[in-house]
Amino acid sequence: YGPNKKHYALSFLEDLHSFLATILEYGIKYYGLSQNPARIQGNFKMKKSKMNTNDADSNFYTYDEFKQFIKYVDDETKPFFRFLYFTGCRYGEAIALNWNDLNKTSISVTKSLTRKTNEKLYKIKAPKNQSSVSNIELPIIVIEDLNNLKAKQEQMYGFSNNWFIFGATRPLSDTTIRRKANQAMDKAGLKRITLHGFRHSHASLLIN
Repeated sequence: YGPNKKHYALSFLEDLHSFLATILEYGIKYYGLSQNPARIQGNFKMKKSKMNTNDADSNFYTYDEFKQFIKYVDDETKPFFRFLYFTGCRYGEAIALNWNDLNKTSISVTKSLTRKTNEKLYKIKAPKNQSSVSNIELPIIVIEDLNNLKAKQEQMYGFSNNWFIFGATRPLSDTTIRRKANQAMDKAGLKRITLHGFRHSHASLLIN
């Protein structure tokens, strides 16, 4: 959609995305840009029928909306949602992280977690694609969150660096995360977005 809500062909939108991604790659190479938000967001893959709805276009929060949302998130899951928003990690990549992946001011993303496999409750595997393997520099607020989380877990019996950052001996459950997200969204008077919408929100933050 443009400023006048006009509909554009999917091929035209894909060309625009590729052009923007190329410009930002130039910024990474020559001007110190740390990430390419166009690459993180991904190209337009929605079917044309979906392009006629507002759902895909509104599946993100602006920075002001996120600040409103996070006010109503409980202390247990607040670090998790801040991590998603400020790093752009996929949900499965975030809950797969353990303390061995944390390097003081950055985090290594090398794996993803899948639920309900035939063998057990969850399975750790390679991330969605090779470009997802990365080392992400963390903002101060996320570093503080993770340091506080680790300090709490270190007080628990049997602590190990192999424990999950978000959940300790087991990763946070999907139902718990979704329920707490919905509760905070409703209390804040915001539209509900998907967990993947926080990745879209991060890309929007970088662009702005």
